[in-house]
Amino acid sequence: MRKIENFHLLVMLILLVAVGQMAQTIYVPTIADIAHDLSVRTGAVQRVMAAYLMTYGFSQLIYGPLSDRIGRRPVILAGMVIFLLGATGALLASSLTMLVAASAIQGMGTGVAGVMARTMPRDLYAGTALRYANSLLNMGILVSPLLAPVMGERWRWCLAGGPVMPFYWCFVPVWPSPCSAGCRKPGHS
Repeated sequence: MRKIENFHLLVMLILLVAVGQMAQTIYVPTIADIAHDLSVRTGAVQRVMAAYLMTYGFSQLIYGPLSDRIGRRPVILAGMVIFLLGATGALLASSLTMLVAASAIQGMGTGVAGVMARTMPRDLYAGTALRYANSLLNMGILVSPLLAPVMGERWRWCLAGGPVMPFYWCFVPVWPSPCSAGCRKPGHS
């Protein structure tokens, strides 16, 4: 593997993106259990993913301009807190409506990963290093949703982010901020 500047930030970013990708697919093997526990039809549980994806997409429209204005780190930390609030709600959900709302909150939080996956590499790298960083990042984007369903066993644990929460706790809070608001490497517009 090549030596790359700011590798710790790239790993953090890959894990951040993996959280978002895994959160939307990790519970799929447990859909029947969710339906049984909440006394709803199996098809009704699909609303959980729809709510997640709608807020995931919409929140990116907010996170992008906000991260340009106030900086990357505070926006990532805010997204993490929102995700954790949604994860807590999913853990405590006693009805499908509560679970759908919690999933929507999780999607809103992990939307930050979608924005940062495109923004931060351009802040940190240029030329060949940028292409290499993006290829590593894309591997994380592609592999994480494939691994998630294998990790899912108990639906509350899955939706509460059991296997992915440690990434947030271990990497994001101690992550040093390389850029302030609007930071760009020379040669970037």
